[in-house]
Amino acid sequence: MGYEENNIMEDLEYLPSYVKAEIEFAYEMGFDCAVNGANTINCNFKIFNTPENTKAWEEGKRNGKKEKNNAR
Repeated sequence: MGYEENNIMEDLEYLPSYVKAEIEFAYEMGFDCAVNGANTINCNFKIFNTPENTKAWEEGKRNGKKEKNNAR
């Protein structure tokens, strides 16, 4: 039995709106980092202020890499 990673974006409906916005932003910045490269906005330390935001950023980066690879 393999390890299945929880998709943090699927759990957003249960969170307060301000937390949702932070997590969605972190996801978008991770995605942007994968697609457009790292910069001072998409890798800003403030994005990683909670474990949830860090997880969302990492998930966004993973998905961005997949999409970038599929576009080739």
